[in-house]
Amino acid sequence: MSVADSDTILCALKGLLGPSNTALLHEVSGKPEHFRAETEGLISSLVESNDADLRQSVLSVINHASSSEDNLDQSQLSRLTVAVSEKALALRSVEEHSELLTEAAVASLNVLCSKYHIVLDQTTLVKLTAVTDPQDPWTTAQAAAAASKLLAEQLECESLTEFITNTVLQKYLKPLFMKLSSRITASGRPSQYAVIDDRSRPVIEAQPWRTQAPWAEATIQWTVNMSTASLIQQHWPLFLPVLLALVENESTKTKARGLRTMREFMGKCPAQVLQNTGIGHVFAGVTFPLLLYLPSVTPEDESTTILIPAYDVLIKLAQSTGDTNSIERRRLFDKILRDGVFAGYFHASQHTRIVQVLLQKATAVINSLGIYTIKHLTVSNHLLPKNASSFP
Repeated sequence: MSVADSDTILCALKGLLGPSNTALLHEVSGKPEHFRAETEGLISSLVESNDADLRQSVLSVINHASSSEDNLDQSQLSRLTVAVSEKALALRSVEEHSELLTEAAVASLNVLCSKYHIVLDQTTLVKLTAVTDPQDPWTTAQAAAAASKLLAEQLECESLTEFITNTVLQKYLKPLFMKLSSRITASGRPSQYAVIDDRSRPVIEAQPWRTQAPWAEATIQWTVNMSTASLIQQHWPLFLPVLLALVENESTKTKARGLRTMREFMGKCPAQVLQNTGIGHVFAGVTFPLLLYLPSVTPEDESTTILIPAYDVLIKLAQSTGDTNSIERRRLFDKILRDGVFAGYFHASQHTRIVQVLLQKATAVINSLGIYTIKHLTVSNHLLPKNASSFP
């Protein structure tokens, strides 16, 4: 392949690949055996590649699809996309999966879909939802942006709703999160009776998704982000098991991510649904105990990681509970101050970063309560720490 042809391919892939994959693609495109590779050979190479050679095989697909003048038939296209999906987007293990391999796989699917107008299968689309957050270790900023773009192109309004409800929530996530929380029934609705969790049950048994589907956190995050208020109003029971499982997880990182996703869900869920179905009560019940994840029992870094989104969830919940004169709204804000901010300060006032978070969230609560804050003034006057100036 000439230098000009190679540069043309790389230009067409701008934004899809990072520096490492771009350099390897340039190397691959300069090899005659890759340039003249037949489609059947590419498919065989993908299927038979070991982990060490897989990324190069995927980049060979990009090289072939970008430079070849030949049109592939439907059978070849189908087998090629399936091979890329099954081999390079397996996402079986977070620790073992390479973010550069993900980037190459998503780029190859983009090239194939752009050139041949392929309609990707549902399994591949679900895998793409799992790589849309650049913060995840198995993806990159380029892969996340490319996956989001590809999903938007593949899923129109009606097909997006069906994909979210039937494919993602019903088919893939529901079996993994059938009954992990005592706060809801098997159908995903708030339980009418308090059930004590069986703490003797092994964690791995209670949370099979941690090993079976490490991508579930990213997928539910994408699902909530892409859902409309109407969709959530009609299908909210499908979301609850996943959201609660994340927030109740032992991992600080997972818990915090679950809280952020829950906050996004609440921002889209109509207020009457939160109030009339009991969802709000469930969210409050699972979140309030997290306000006491404080030093020294909880390390300061982990504490702030949890406290910030936990307060955000509860403040949003209170704001969604009636108008400014609502008694229930005021009760919830009072509880946030009393059981959260004040209790947290009295327990961890020597930790400046914790106090900083408490002051920030207290400000948000006071702004929402307005004149009704007056009964808390005596306590709140003691919240400013003596060493506050020592923290930048």
